[in-house]
Amino acid sequence: MSKRDYYKVLDVPKTATEAEIKKAYRRLAMKFHPDRNPNDKDAEEKFKEAKEACEILTDAQKRAIYDQHGHAGIEASSRGGGRSSGGDAFSDIFGDVFGDVRQSVKEQAPDAGRVGVLADQHVLQIRVAGGLVDRGMDPYVEP
Repeated sequence: MSKRDYYKVLDVPKTATEAEIKKAYRRLAMKFHPDRNPNDKDAEEKFKEAKEACEILTDAQKRAIYDQHGHAGIEASSRGGGRSSGGDAFSDIFGDVFGDVRQSVKEQAPDAGRVGVLADQHVLQIRVAGGLVDRGMDPYVEP
């Protein structure tokens, strides 16, 4: 089954603000929530569809991908073609703390697979496929 346009799911225009999108989602979530519609598979599917639409359209990066490429762009992004891969959990937790170090490693080894981070008080070691890159974490030394 093909997916419906996210803007149509939420019944908002393509120019809708984040607040308008969230308001439309809340309206649909209240209407189709599984707790309000027990044993109604159609309502459950509509609830999930609205939730997915809201998640995509309220994330600026995902919305830009969706606006340009549609569902195919979002699916490619979630399969690893974009940032929505397993590394997102790390980004969500540590955010900007190690962001510059991760970017540096990506520049040095762009084809590296998984990046694991082990930190102690003074040294951050980033394990990259094929070797280690050590980065001193002395706050008084300019990188």
